Amino acid sequence: SSGVIGEETEYNMGFIDGKKIVYDSRHNKLSEETYVMGKLEGLSIKYAPPTNNSPIGYKLLEANYKGGKLDGLYTKWENQKVDTRGNYKNGLKTGDWIENASDNATKSYGAYKEGKKHGPWIMGHSRLFGKSEGSFYDGLKDGKWTVYNHKNKKIRIENWDKGQLLSVVD
Repeated sequence: SSGVIGEETEYNMGFIDGKKIVYDSRHNKLSEETYVMGKLEGLSIKYAPPTNNSPIGYKLLEANYKGGKLDGLYTKWENQKVDTRGNYKNGLKTGDWIENASDNATKSYGAYKEGKKHGPWIMGHSRLFGKSEGSFYDGLKDGKWTVYNHKNKKIRIENWDKGQLLSVVD
């Protein structure tokens, strides 16, 4: 069984303070975090249960915290491939991000500004359409967006003004 059965945790005045390590039933490390007076601080790592007699599984998530908020590089793995990677500042996504990258077809990339998509983005395939390309302004679609089918053939152009769809050309 790979259920969680143990953890090492340090407390100070009723708050988690110091390292917190969680283990499975075979004493394999599943996560490691550091707290300062109850708030996450520094590097936090989560692992998959190990296989093939390895003492530790592959990474599922690696994130940095400052004062309990995400701050710094954030990386999430899916099937041992980077799926999501970018930076946080004071709990908000910032700068260049790549999302859903473990599957090339669904990979999306662009930038965030103060937690909202901002600037050019290429969005990966969805259930309904292939990829789409365009820009965001403060989290809202803005300007020309090109939408493709799943065979990468252009199927329409949309014109947006800060989240308001103005026109569609098929």
